[in-house]
Amino acid sequence: MIRRAVVVAVILFVVSVSIVGGFGTATSGVDQQSRPADNETAAGERLAGTIAVEDTAVSGAVERARFRRALRTADTETARAEVIATYLNRSRDHLDRLETREDALDESLKNGSMTAGEHEARTARLGAHGDALGELTAALATASENLSAERREEYGIEPVTIRQVRDRADALAERTLEERYRTDTAVFGDIARMTDAYNAHVDGDSGILRNRIQGERVNLHVESSNGPDAVVSFRIDSDGRFTEVRAGPRGDATLQAVTDGRTVQRIGTAGDAADAFYRAVDENEIRLEGVGIVGGLEWRLIELADSLRGRT
Repeated sequence: MIRRAVVVAVILFVVSVSIVGGFGTATSGVDQQSRPADNETAAGERLAGTIAVEDTAVSGAVERARFRRALRTADTETARAEVIATYLNRSRDHLDRLETREDALDESLKNGSMTAGEHEARTARLGAHGDALGELTAALATASENLSAERREEYGIEPVTIRQVRDRADALAERTLEERYRTDTAVFGDIARMTDAYNAHVDGDSGILRNRIQGERVNLHVESSNGPDAVVSFRIDSDGRFTEVRAGPRGDATLQAVTDGRTVQRIGTAGDAADAFYRAVDENEIRLEGVGIVGGLEWRLIELADSLRGRT
């Protein structure tokens, strides 16, 4: 919803500049004809950077949800130490790659093979990864506090070691993520927790709605009373699980879902998130609508079938 508005604004801006440029002299007309293209590229780069930052925020939230789930299923102190060490080593390796990529982007800007706008947009994504890793390592530090000092030393997950990785992540974000690309990622974290919890509880129980959503490609709109809606898309696989979770809408979506942040948070913390999800649909806290004429009609028939079944 918000992204569509940004794209429209960009198009209107480019068109208006092109029109103004047409009223100059023959010489100035040549100069002004080159400016719209430059402006269009800069606007496109900023939009691409914003989308990339949001997408990275979603993937980071999903990774944190996976860590929490892995930690919950580890039933011994040794197993929990192994989980924390695995994610810490993975974070350290990821930072190595990000810093190498940062150096390459800086070199491309320096030698003129990349515009300043393109450099800013691409490094913004690196900064978003830094932000996500900073949040993950903070979770690792909190989890390690519950282990014995002996176990932390054995697995190399002492507070100072984790802090070093977190400081690198924070420094990367500080260097590369311009303020214009910073966004409130809390809602993406809530969505990631909801999808992870749902996947952990979904089972083979049959039902008209449960069977019907398998294979659907969904655009989820989370409405906000004090800001723009957050839009996340995903695909529901043959096992009923949410996959391919990412920021922004899918162009091939077959189903649209609309809800609010409070409902997302409640499902993410429910004892059985799958049941909580379907109850929210039944109670119209999550509104489902097929995309297109045929899809819309099909979902109305499903709603009618559910209504009739509820009366029997």
